[in-house]
Amino acid sequence: MMTPHIFRKKKYVFAFIVCLNALLISGCVGKKNTPNPSLISMNSLGLKDGRRTAAKAVLKEIEAKNRFLALELGRLPEFQDDVSDLEISGLNNLKHYYLLDPKGFDTAFEQMDAIGKKENRKYCTLLQAVFWLSMEYEFTVDNNPIHPYSFKEILSKAWTNEPRVDKDTIEKMVDAIQSESIREQYKEKLAKKNRYILYSLTRLSEQSPEVLAPWVPAMLRNSRRDHLWNNYDLVIDRLNSPEIVDYYVQKHITYSNYWEIPGYNYRTPSAQYVFKNKTGDCLYTSHFIVTALARSGYSAMIVKKPPLRMTDAWHAVAVFESEKGKFIIDDGKVYPRGIIKYSDY
Repeated sequence: MMTPHIFRKKKYVFAFIVCLNALLISGCVGKKNTPNPSLISMNSLGLKDGRRTAAKAVLKEIEAKNRFLALELGRLPEFQDDVSDLEISGLNNLKHYYLLDPKGFDTAFEQMDAIGKKENRKYCTLLQAVFWLSMEYEFTVDNNPIHPYSFKEILSKAWTNEPRVDKDTIEKMVDAIQSESIREQYKEKLAKKNRYILYSLTRLSEQSPEVLAPWVPAMLRNSRRDHLWNNYDLVIDRLNSPEIVDYYVQKHITYSNYWEIPGYNYRTPSAQYVFKNKTGDCLYTSHFIVTALARSGYSAMIVKKPPLRMTDAWHAVAVFESEKGKFIIDDGKVYPRGIIKYSDY
């Protein structure tokens, strides 16, 4: 980070300010989360929504095999309020697959559940990602998101804003193209099983919506998951472990020099600016990381390190401690380094 001229003369003041800011985040000011109540533990008489009652009945079937899995499914945000028919369908899909291979699912769930601090996370983020996928396609022994288990593979499939549309609906969209010549081009893509046809339809709906029936652009917009990523607090709650926040930052947050950030203030870096604009310098990005970790129960702070460029006075990183030791997340740079042992930095 290149610091303002007046601040270069006050390196020790900077260290004090950053450490004080970090203490405020991780200590008295920053709130720590606690687990959501589980739908399966709620009194059925209080469930006014019939679909919530139906969802609880599905969870009860899972509970007969694995009570803790049922409890954690019931903590997902999707079951904290009204439940949709699609969510019940997804839960049934997940249940049917679980009953096909309970041992394999339990093994994968143990790995998902081990991520983050259970007492300070609202829910299991990896389990939510699997549930999202359960609403998109039918799980089978040969086609599911957890075998072989891969933390990054699950998130890469679930955490995408590409429209979720099945094959039959894509065919209907192609039939709804009002230009005969363009419609024939897309029918050819269908015949060739072009894997990018949905992306191409999305671009067409954005650039030339007049050639499509009005319902097509609307469906493509509604089938995206943008609404799941627009709320700051919901996203911070989702980023409830070092691995998860590091994955999110590396995928979604780009690097900016401090002078490129409007209203930049090194005394009060803004995590919400980083979230809204998907960019930040080393200090702002590290502040975003520390904010997420502190809410999830981690002891975390911003620490000053030697500069990466001759023009800089210092470089800010996020530092956290867990039962495995002390670590650095160095993602506030052009080429993020991710999670590193503090002693190896």
